[in-house]
Amino acid sequence: MDRSDFVCIVFVILVIAFSSGTGSVYHGGLESAVTENDGYRMEFVESYTQRAPIIITSNGDFSSQGWPGYGNSTHPYIIEGLNITADSVCISITGTTVYFEIRDCMISSGSSSSFNGIVLDNADHGTIQNCTVDLHNNGIYLSSSISCSLINNTAVDNSDRGFYLHNAHSSTLLNNTAVDNNDGFYLYNSDDSILTNNNASSDTGYGFRLDSSDICILTNNTASTYSTGFFLYSSDSCTLTNNTATSYLTGFSLNFLDYCTLNNNTASSNVNYGIDLYYADTCTLTNNTITNTGFGVNVWLSDDCTLTSNTISSNLHGGVHLSESINCSMTYNTFVDNDLAISGEIVSHWLHSVTDNTVNDKPLGYFKNLTSGTIDGSQYSQVILANCSEVTVEGGVFNDISKGVQLGYCTNCTLLNTIASGNSDYGLYVVDSVNCTLMNNTASNNFEGFRLVDSANCTLKDNTAITNLADGFNLWNSSGCTLTNNTATSNVAHGFSLDNSENCTLTYNSVSSNSECGITLESDCRYSTLYMNRLGDNGLYNGRDVGVSNNWDDGVSVGNYWKDYGGTGTYSISGTAGSVDNYPYVWDMIGAPTVDSPSDVEYSEGASGESITWSPSDDHPESYVIYREGISVKAGLWNSSSEVITISVEGLSIGTYNYTIMVTDVDDNSATDEVSVTVVDGTAPTIDSPSNVEYDEFATGYSITWDPSDLHPVDYSIYRDEILVKSGAWNSSSEVITISVDGLGIGTYNYTIIVTDIGGNIANNEVLVIVADASLPTVDSPANMEFDEFTTGHVLTWHPSDANPQTFTIYKNDIQIKSGLWNSSSESIAIAVDGLSVGTYNYTIMVTDAGGNSATDTVFVVVIPVTTTTTTTTTTTTTTTTTTTTTTTTTETNDMILILAFAGTGIAIVVIIVIIVVRKKNG
Repeated sequence: MDRSDFVCIVFVILVIAFSSGTGSVYHGGLESAVTENDGYRMEFVESYTQRAPIIITSNGDFSSQGWPGYGNSTHPYIIEGLNITADSVCISITGTTVYFEIRDCMISSGSSSSFNGIVLDNADHGTIQNCTVDLHNNGIYLSSSISCSLINNTAVDNSDRGFYLHNAHSSTLLNNTAVDNNDGFYLYNSDDSILTNNNASSDTGYGFRLDSSDICILTNNTASTYSTGFFLYSSDSCTLTNNTATSYLTGFSLNFLDYCTLNNNTASSNVNYGIDLYYADTCTLTNNTITNTGFGVNVWLSDDCTLTSNTISSNLHGGVHLSESINCSMTYNTFVDNDLAISGEIVSHWLHSVTDNTVNDKPLGYFKNLTSGTIDGSQYSQVILANCSEVTVEGGVFNDISKGVQLGYCTNCTLLNTIASGNSDYGLYVVDSVNCTLMNNTASNNFEGFRLVDSANCTLKDNTAITNLADGFNLWNSSGCTLTNNTATSNVAHGFSLDNSENCTLTYNSVSSNSECGITLESDCRYSTLYMNRLGDNGLYNGRDVGVSNNWDDGVSVGNYWKDYGGTGTYSISGTAGSVDNYPYVWDMIGAPTVDSPSDVEYSEGASGESITWSPSDDHPESYVIYREGISVKAGLWNSSSEVITISVEGLSIGTYNYTIMVTDVDDNSATDEVSVTVVDGTAPTIDSPSNVEYDEFATGYSITWDPSDLHPVDYSIYRDEILVKSGAWNSSSEVITISVDGLGIGTYNYTIIVTDIGGNIANNEVLVIVADASLPTVDSPANMEFDEFTTGHVLTWHPSDANPQTFTIYKNDIQIKSGLWNSSSESIAIAVDGLSVGTYNYTIMVTDAGGNSATDTVFVVVIPVTTTTTTTTTTTTTTTTTTTTTTTTTETNDMILILAFAGTGIAIVVIIVIIVVRKKNG
């Protein structure tokens, strides 16, 4: 048999071999065996084997029932490719110690069953993989089974739990899905378990619940359920990393446990809490994202917890709440439209380590144990004073958080000239504090404006609460407080509400247009005194009293102004207390006040003494409020019709501001006026004058640096000889502007910078840049030349070099005979020297570059006279004798040419020979 025949036979054999079937049935993964229906419910297909439930109660049952395998880690017993539909436990394995796998099975009951789908009871080393279980009590149930694995399984519509592990330590759950069960994954007393890449969705209870299961690791799991995404109870030292919870109520809830860690998790769209810690000590939360929940992070009765580098944003009721917790640490957390709230019944609940956090791009101002000083509130987006005394917070705008300013366990502290607006809880919040003063503050559009809890002998004066969603001023369990000259108007609930408070005094307050009550004294409110307050147009009652022994006049001759008082007799206060104002006044019933219209104001930023002065008029003036852009910036009593009201408008940043005054008389009639204040940038920038720059061509490291200055820089432009070469933002008055001037050709350049500020003011500066040619040209030195008279073809050639060549001149015996442009450093310069008579000549070349630098070279040319020789030749024949005389000029050079000609001939011969040899060889 030859080789080609052998190859053909082998090919035929291979074709036959690969085209032959084995006759066996392959049980593939879930995707190969089922088709998807309604998302997760699977239709049975022919590749599954229908059979009755399986019950295994010993190691021997595996082999006796015919399941393939040897029961060791490399060759476990295999149960696969089955469709078991029964209203009972479909696969039950109990009391075994061998290795086994259940895979690629469909487990169902046809309708809801009270039995579990797959049960491993006291069966270690089991693996359940690629199975679908539905319509049972618990889809897959492991009890007292150690080191088992659940991989790529789906549990759907089971009435209790999709996956339930009880006393199943060291289990692994990977890539499983639980849908529409009560709880998705439930581990009870199952320590050291690992859950990775599992998904629980649409479950009515918990997505993942761990109960008494310590040292578990949950990574990359997703929960989207009704109740709680991840619920850990009494499960210490667990780690949750990169999990996502979008469950309806709570994202992550950790209760009655210690030393748990949450890293890089996401909680969003949870109604209650993103992360809730309750009696969860020494837990660590790092790099988590909590957004759009009810309350971002609730740390309740949980000591020594650490929150670091978390992002907490847009949660409805607040960012982080430290409630009755001790010694917690918060660093480098970022709050957006959220903040830190603190509460607790003892001072240690307010004392934590809070540093380097930001709220709405400003620092979070947390101060504890200070004993004196003034804090500039404008530097912070939130301020908290904890256990401070003799400290003043002045100024600042605190918007869109939960509590603008908080005082806890403070003594003799003052809040002055602050503005709190749009906060979800309180504008200003004082708790367990004594002798504190709140003066000339404004709270608007918060849930409540001013809130005092468990505080004593505090003073509220000249404050304004307007359009808050509940009460303007609320005092709870506070005593001995004085409220005077405050304004509460258009709040949704009460202007002033005192509950369980005593011995308070309210005087000269203006209370109008609140939806429920002007002033209400709730139950257990006693021994308080109210007079010279003005109350009118409040929704249900101007005044209400359900307390005990409160006085609505001074007891002598002065009561309050009531808009609904008829003018005779006493005024009865609504409520069960039966209180009476014995000396009431009629709220002014006359016409509205008038107010003039001062001219608009415009001034250059930084100017001083700028102000607006109004001269309102009314027979019975009462109060005024001045708003800037709708936010109250000044309020007080309007005491007299001849009184002018002035507000300083200096110190504003560039821009246009709307100042509105509203003056109100005792009948709650009002008048307004608006004044526009425009602050312009009237100051031009300044700029220094750097020295001119001069450098040699090809030198490097040369630049121009300007140092301009302005309060409001905008941009700059740099021109070179009126052509723009660089521009950009001028970001800061401390910023220098630099441009490199390397790489220029020889010449003089004008660099001009123009800097512009926000007001369109400019400053400019010019710098000259001079680039010189300081490098000398070079020129080679051709050899001196010597030749015979009358010969030709003699040329002198130079090869000069320079980066900037310009001209050349050639002299013969100091007389210029040729000149021209020297165009390139690679250009040679030549001159013919034929036709010279016998003698010696001096040829000198001078090359000059663009910088005026020059170089020379001299070559001597010697012309040699010719020697003449006469030769006589005689030729004799039989008839004639001829004599010829030939004159021959002989030189050494002719002999050389003759020799070279022979040599050349030899070379030619050699070449020919070589060619012939090669051709012959190839032939």
